[in-house]
Amino acid sequence: MKKRKENLIYTLIIIVVVLGILLYKNNLKQKNLNLSDKGAFTVGKVINVAFPGRVSTSGYSYNYIYYVDNTAYEGGSLSDEKYSEGSYFEVTYLPETPEKSRMEFRRPVVADSVCVYFEGDCPFKKE
Repeated sequence: MKKRKENLIYTLIIIVVVLGILLYKNNLKQKNLNLSDKGAFTVGKVINVAFPGRVSTSGYSYNYIYYVDNTAYEGGSLSDEKYSEGSYFEVTYLPETPEKSRMEFRRPVVADSVCVYFEGDCPFKKE
């Protein structure tokens, strides 16, 4: 009887863990769909690079800064390619919640073209 109760508890724990993983993946998928469908573009600058194994087990982890309506936001993205700090890329963000973003590593931006993305003052010139 005790063994059966332990097996039931372990089974329930496994079910809860699997459901948690599925919900997390679904949430991530939904965020990516929203960014793809409803996203707007700006430019972001890589401000920190973490090497494989330090933050993620595969690929590099990047922290970046980007501006929406002269407000600075920070984001994080992963890539298998290595880029240096100070590199610029397009960033997709949700206009209704600009803190939700993704750096588009396949869309690099040349440093001289960064200010084209902004009307008026370019926030990257202030750095």
